[in-house]
Amino acid sequence: LTLESCGVWFVVDGQIVGDSPAKAEYPEPFPGFTEPLVIPVPNEVTDPHTGESVNTGVGNDESRFLTLRTSARSLRTEDMRPLHVIRVRNARNIVGLWSVADLSPGASSGFVFGELRVPSLDGEHLTGADRKSLNDTPLVRGLEGWTADRVKELADKIQQATAKEHRSEDRDKVNQSLNKLRDLMREFLK
Repeated sequence: LTLESCGVWFVVDGQIVGDSPAKAEYPEPFPGFTEPLVIPVPNEVTDPHTGESVNTGVGNDESRFLTLRTSARSLRTEDMRPLHVIRVRNARNIVGLWSVADLSPGASSGFVFGELRVPSLDGEHLTGADRKSLNDTPLVRGLEGWTADRVKELADKIQQATAKEHRSEDRDKVNQSLNKLRDLMREFLK
């Protein structure tokens, strides 16, 4: 988070190391999903509570966008969990974090992370200095719902790509094993 939100330089024995600030390194992407997906934020989103359209404010496709990335490893493991979020930024700072698992609970979303940039997220939309949550405003709700839909679309594509890799015999074998496990659990619970 610090590398993504600040210019961090390393100094060793009084000398600056490197000719540019440190950059965050992302995990190797999911096979077949090597490029980040950059999606412009629309001029309006729908507030899921009221069904009304909400203007997303100032900016254009270059300043108001969602970037989704993938990981070859599941981000739901202990060491990768801090990356398994959508970092929400305004024009200046990271102002919130949305858990990808909350946005899209399916297994395939475990390989997705990203960043949402919307310059208009300031003032009434900000909770405080914690930079983890945002206020419950129509714009925040609309952006969260819109982002959840985009995450789900990407997760569905990952699911489809994964399904194509598995033969029907392999799926049948796994299903049989799962049925045996369910039977054993039923017996144990009785």
